[in-house]
Amino acid sequence: MAQAQPLLGRELGKRAVRFALTIAGLLILRAILGAVPMLANASVIGESMMSPQVIADAVADTLILVVLLQFGFSIGRAVEENSSRYPDVGRIMLLATLIVVLLIAYRQYETPTACLIVSPSDLSKAGQSYQAPINFDQILPGLGQMVQGIARAQMNMATGPTLAAYQRIAVIVLRQPPDIYGWTFLILIAIPVVGFVVLVSRNLDAFTEAVFRAASPPPSRSAVTGSAADGPSTLRCSNCGQSMTAGGKFCPNCGTASSGPRSIASARKVCASCGADNPTAARFCKECGQAA
Repeated sequence: MAQAQPLLGRELGKRAVRFALTIAGLLILRAILGAVPMLANASVIGESMMSPQVIADAVADTLILVVLLQFGFSIGRAVEENSSRYPDVGRIMLLATLIVVLLIAYRQYETPTACLIVSPSDLSKAGQSYQAPINFDQILPGLGQMVQGIARAQMNMATGPTLAAYQRIAVIVLRQPPDIYGWTFLILIAIPVVGFVVLVSRNLDAFTEAVFRAASPPPSRSAVTGSAADGPSTLRCSNCGQSMTAGGKFCPNCGTASSGPRSIASARKVCASCGADNPTAARFCKECGQAA
């Protein structure tokens, strides 16, 4: 089991590095797609508000979410298979990953969904019935006056920042009550959140114990290696080679000073000179060197 833990940690480290490199590459790809003039200056496709730039961003975002989901699931399965003490940790990680993915998807798919659902005619009607609660000037300066005269032909020919502004208006129209888009994601996120809370609550005592165990100081090396069954540790005298109790200042056989560490050892003879305890076979006191 002790050998499996380092192997698991090494494998998780490799997966984390691969995940970070893949995400970094996809983010760079998304930035490159956003800077391509052919995509940024393209007009809408057909009778929808969809543009090649929105499609490219949606594809890149989908790849990022798929990589994130695969990474979370693989880590969760690996932890679940190697953690017999906390069997629910893997499922908790899976649910946490799913929650994060849904939260990111809620923001990233807002514009593509609006471009698919809101048509140019819907946007034209919104412009003709322009109301003050929708402050279009916060989206783009001067857009409040422009949106009142929106025509379908104008949207079909719009490109670049103007088309992006129209698409942001489509998002506002999409999010008007009853806001089906927001409620759909709220329900989708609520399901894994409930499971996450239930699993964490069920394992709260085990997690608390693990935190306190990790925070407590480890036992000292002497407490681990030394025990009563081992008896007092012994040394060899550098002069005569006689075994001697660790902690004695002098060899009990020849009286040579000892450089070994001091320790408390059971003794059986009291030195008449200094009162130190010595083994019964000692010829010299281990504390003062006098004849025992």
